Amino acid sequence: MKKLMQIGKAVQTKIFTDRMFLYFLIVLVIFWKYEEPYINYVKQVGYPMSWCIFPFVMTSSPILITVYFCVIYMNADIPFMQHINMYYMIRAGRKRWAVGQIGGIAVRSSAAVAIAAICSLIPFIGRTEWSPGWGKVMTTLALERPLDSDFYQQYASTSDKTIMFKPYQEVISSFTPVQLMLLTVTICTLIFFMIGLAMFLLGLTIGRIWAVSLSYAYVMAIYIVENMSFERKWVLGWFLPTIWAEVGSVSKPFGGYYRLPSPAYMFTVLIIAIAGLTTGICLVIRRVDLNWDNEDA
Repeated sequence: MKKLMQIGKAVQTKIFTDRMFLYFLIVLVIFWKYEEPYINYVKQVGYPMSWCIFPFVMTSSPILITVYFCVIYMNADIPFMQHINMYYMIRAGRKRWAVGQIGGIAVRSSAAVAIAAICSLIPFIGRTEWSPGWGKVMTTLALERPLDSDFYQQYASTSDKTIMFKPYQEVISSFTPVQLMLLTVTICTLIFFMIGLAMFLLGLTIGRIWAVSLSYAYVMAIYIVENMSFERKWVLGWFLPTIWAEVGSVSKPFGGYYRLPSPAYMFTVLIIAIAGLTTGICLVIRRVDLNWDNEDA
């Protein structure tokens, strides 16, 4: 019961923050900007957009990296060395306090993914199709080839409204909207949670500034992978969990190679990584010297 109460207190201080509100605003603006071509298309054809657009939005590397940067900024208060947390730790003990913070990071990660998914739908308010199928618009866009499509070619030459993502026929043929959304939300939540735990462990051992800096550098590795050959992308895709958020392209081959490993592999590796990081935090928190004076709120 005490652990649950500690987790509850941690959750309240992790979600209802200015950082979370700013995360919402930035993600909404970014999604709205890059969904504008599809908003205009929906207006032109007079048919609604499928509610399951979030997985395809996340297949754009620039959008994905921006979301990750926002997640890291949102977690910049890790390892929670503010003075108010010092009193919680004294009352609860180090290990119990750490468990509460880990629970708070898990809930914050879930909330961040939920907010991102909602932000992908807000631009289509009033023009959203809530059916269990993909709908006419999504199916049409997935079947059209960019080189042969008037819609894609229209924006290919417009620098300020470039299409950053598209639905793939192979994906909508392999998954229903519910299946793809659940898979995307689950994988993204685990990735966000892993990043938060890694920042917690690094913050406890080498400091918050290094934790944030290394997290940004790790996310930027996506750009390096994107500029490699298809074969090297396929190889590195097995070892770079941050790119696994591109679940909307999981069954789409590029140059004869798949960008991502199987969902079972991604899920297994993320669970193992989360378990390892959690264990490391619980071990480090017992003996690390905590400096409450040099951490900002």
